[in-house]
Amino acid sequence: PPPPPPPPPPPPTVACKVADPARVAAQCGGKLYDFSNLWGPEKDGSFQAETAEYLYLLKVAGDGLKSDLCSVDPAPSAPVVAAQIPAGMSCFLLGELTAQSWVLYPALKSASQQIEITFSNGDSDRTTIVQMTCVPRIASPQMKFLGEGPTLTYNFQIYTPLACPGTPPPAPPTPPTPPSPPLPPPPRPDISENFVSRVTSGTGMQVLRDFVNKKEFHLVDGSLPNVLLRYDLGREYTIAGGTCTENSLTTSMPSYWGFLQSAVYAGTVGGLDSWRADLGLAVLTLLVDRALSSPAKLISVTGGIVSNTVTFSDFTPVTCLDPTKFDVPSICQAASNNVTAPAPLIAPIFFAEMNCTTYNKTVTTIRRKFIVSDGVQDKQLQQNGACFSVERSSPAGSWFGWLNSASLISSSAREETWSQHLGPALSRSLTLQEGVPAELKQEEHGALQEFCKITKFRSGTKPPLC
Repeated sequence: PPPPPPPPPPPPTVACKVADPARVAAQCGGKLYDFSNLWGPEKDGSFQAETAEYLYLLKVAGDGLKSDLCSVDPAPSAPVVAAQIPAGMSCFLLGELTAQSWVLYPALKSASQQIEITFSNGDSDRTTIVQMTCVPRIASPQMKFLGEGPTLTYNFQIYTPLACPGTPPPAPPTPPTPPSPPLPPPPRPDISENFVSRVTSGTGMQVLRDFVNKKEFHLVDGSLPNVLLRYDLGREYTIAGGTCTENSLTTSMPSYWGFLQSAVYAGTVGGLDSWRADLGLAVLTLLVDRALSSPAKLISVTGGIVSNTVTFSDFTPVTCLDPTKFDVPSICQAASNNVTAPAPLIAPIFFAEMNCTTYNKTVTTIRRKFIVSDGVQDKQLQQNGACFSVERSSPAGSWFGWLNSASLISSSAREETWSQHLGPALSRSLTLQEGVPAELKQEEHGALQEFCKITKFRSGTKPPLC
């Protein structure tokens, strides 16, 4: 048989030289191509694309991307061209505007002329590739996100006449029309504390909540235990495999949506209002359907990583629920006593050093944390040599003040453990050994989110800050 035909030659390319790294412009084959006036349709001149998991922002005009939706601390040292925002509202920078390399692919019979611009130096070596495709007659530029590939390389395509060989150089950049004054935030959502809802986070469950009569029941799918919380009796029942474990509840029933009172409005995501609350150990973002005043999704961020996403469906506010739904199962023994204990007192001024492991669906992160409280603020520190600098600050009591509303769930002569329900299936616990904090845990739907071993704890002292 005859040998197979040789593969087609690669498309011809034209060398380009960046004209000015401070703007997106280059000389390709003796012609200047300038995209520094390529404004997107958003108010800040950017382009946006949304997938099921992320929101992507891209801006090549002017001095790059500056968006309220993407803020990082510390601020980037160079102008940014693109960003990726996961559901938890943390932000990844995908490339620097000034780190450009260009390749021009002339027009062929089957394809228009295309200019490929690569922007490097993003977070963790992320890279953005933008394919500027020649479309001579188009009213306004159009962008689409082509996907990620290879890993940490993000591909976009923009259709614009500025990529055509016969297009004259653009006029000097004209900033977009100043945006209208921002609209006032919507009213804080008023979500019913009495409800029935389907709740999904890896494992699904049905949550029945009667806040008026201080009862709550989690009916969990699969083999995981069901949990009946009878705040009116001061008892918690965990039912699994035909057995029942009983613990005391020494606090009043917490508000399911109480964290919204300290939340701030963070714009809209996919047509839903976004409300963000910093609880110290975790940052919660709730997406709310404003028209129905019902929750849609709750995102937990721990240690800067999206640790859990909870989806609500069939959320139904109810005036009252059938009380028999909360009857203590026959396999659970009635509470014989309800012993309460005073909450442990942690000095308002302290220094703590801890080794923390943060878990999510794909990544396990281990890091040291240094916490200092001066009685006014709790500060999380980072250490450079012998010097500390403030990484984040929270109101005083964010780390241990919650013990005032916690429940004692186990105790012995030397050790006791206190637990508190924070919100939708979110809880934290602190173990003290001879009155000194030793272990700190945070769980959601029974899954461990973060575990901190407290290696040093000194009260009445704090280190000097940089």
